[in-house]
Amino acid sequence: MAIFIALVIKTPNADEDDDMEDDEEDFELGKDEEWLHGMSDAPVRRKIAYIPPDPDRIARIREKRIKELAMYAIIREIILYIIFLWILMMISYGTQDPYANVMKEQYANTLVGGDGSRTFDKIVTIEQYWAWVHTGLVPSLYVGKWYNGDDPEYMDNFFGDRNSFIVGYPVMRQVRVRPDLCNIHEQFERADYISECNVDYSMSDEDEGSYEAGWIPTNLTDGLRKEYTYTTWDVLDGYPFFGRHAVYIGGGYVSELNNPDTIADQMQQLEKEAWIDRYTRAVFVEFSTYNAQVNLFAVVNLVVEFLPSGGGFPYPRVDIVRLLTYYEGFALVQICCEAGFLIFIVFFIVKEIKAILKQKREYPKVFWNLAEWVIIAFSIGLIIVYFYRFYTTKTLISAFKKNGGRGYVKLQYVAYWNELLGCMIGWVVFMSTLKFIKLLRFNKRIGVLSGTIRHAANDLIWFGMFFAIVFLAYSVAFYLILGTQVFNYSDFTYTMESLITAILGKFAFYELVEADRILGPMLFFSFMCTITFILINMFLTIITEAFQIVKHDVSQQSNDYEMVDFMMTRFKAFIGIQQAAATLNPKDHEEQARKNAAKDDMEIFTDKVDQLLNHIAKVYFDQDNFDNIIKSMGQGKQPAKPKNITPITA
Repeated sequence: MAIFIALVIKTPNADEDDDMEDDEEDFELGKDEEWLHGMSDAPVRRKIAYIPPDPDRIARIREKRIKELAMYAIIREIILYIIFLWILMMISYGTQDPYANVMKEQYANTLVGGDGSRTFDKIVTIEQYWAWVHTGLVPSLYVGKWYNGDDPEYMDNFFGDRNSFIVGYPVMRQVRVRPDLCNIHEQFERADYISECNVDYSMSDEDEGSYEAGWIPTNLTDGLRKEYTYTTWDVLDGYPFFGRHAVYIGGGYVSELNNPDTIADQMQQLEKEAWIDRYTRAVFVEFSTYNAQVNLFAVVNLVVEFLPSGGGFPYPRVDIVRLLTYYEGFALVQICCEAGFLIFIVFFIVKEIKAILKQKREYPKVFWNLAEWVIIAFSIGLIIVYFYRFYTTKTLISAFKKNGGRGYVKLQYVAYWNELLGCMIGWVVFMSTLKFIKLLRFNKRIGVLSGTIRHAANDLIWFGMFFAIVFLAYSVAFYLILGTQVFNYSDFTYTMESLITAILGKFAFYELVEADRILGPMLFFSFMCTITFILINMFLTIITEAFQIVKHDVSQQSNDYEMVDFMMTRFKAFIGIQQAAATLNPKDHEEQARKNAAKDDMEIFTDKVDQLLNHIAKVYFDQDNFDNIIKSMGQGKQPAKPKNITPITA
């Protein structure tokens, strides 16, 4: 009896067995029914009680699954971003050409070099400018005779290099200021030493009057030469030009250089008439060419700025641009890459909007989220500029065809848009390439580096403010002391650039000594000692201290690098080098094995108990009455007296 009670009490799931037996109760036959099979006397096997899974094992499986999902997301992100960056590189390098720099150097050597002695870059006076025009510009502007004296055939309107076609025709343009805009100092005015003076160039002081030859004022409007009649910027299709000393408007007094046979005489006449005088502030030689061999356009601006202080400052500028991008064998690939770029930008916008809705206030706190929007903003601007440049180019080419290639065409406007496009492409490529650092966050050392920057951010901000104040103070000192004697310090912007290069180790010390033998060296050594020995060491101290703190503080380090080990393990398992189950450490495997062995023993013991009870019921009791006893014992009730218990004797 003790054994029987002990075995009955050890049944833990009587309620669940009761529910299962209710679901599986015997059915009575109807009057018109019979059993298709004979009832077997074999004992009915009881169902094994439900054992809940181990919570620790479920947690490990959940962690493993989370890592798998993160791994798939990382792989997808890397693959998509590599494709996006490849498309971006194809678009950016598609706008460049290896011959562009060679073509620019060739134009500089042809136009700027002159005859070797009277070069464009050595122009200081008006006389030197005219000398360069006669010896350098006129002979090289249009194609000349061959070396044997023969006239070139089929080369009308070609540039002097015999390879580039001049789009339209060149012009020489000057901008002037009105006379008598300067007030002479009273000490010199009373003595009648100086009768008048003039001012520097500004758009408000620009001269727009009409003159006769020799700059004689006139009220006539008809019969005047174009060289002495002001032409507005909209007629010339000109736009502001950023020179070295001023920003010049696109209008002016123009001399058209459209006849190769008369250019020399035309320049001689303008020189005799003193077309360039004391009121001239800048002279431009402007034209554009197209080289069909390399499919490149050249936009040439040869500018000489004449200041009221006297002297000229030459500023040659040659822009080599590729405007016809869809007329080569690479056009199909270019179009596909541009379409893919548009799709990726739309995808990134949708992705970031979803991230904003999900992260809400935490979204702007992540640097890479802001970097993503910078890339998107520049990309949208890039797309707008690209299509506008395409439209402008198409309009200019149509105008060029309409006038038979002989009318006036100016590509300065489209060259400006092309320059803006190049800047925006450069920033997009820069930010997109920089974003690869985010993909390196799984490296432990990179994680420590990013943690160091975050920890030292506040100190670096204060250090930056302190550095800016000291640097500004030295810039002002250098500009005021050496500005009138050294060219690199003649402008405040040039001064800051020179000091930055000095910090990097590039400086002209002897220029400072020649300018001022005492203050020059003293100021320079003071600057170098303050910046190099004090401020730079302060910066390194801030970084080193933050690095030591982050290195020993695990809570400030990123745990993304754990994904690398997980991904490598899965990759090894995929190629068969390592078992897939090796995603847990050895201690977890040992603990899991012990728990599994204990569970197997309990399941075997439960099966044995069920078999024993079935044998007891078969030998000593009626099966139905015995089940009722088991149910009542499991519910904690006093078992009813069994009915019709008939011991079975062997």
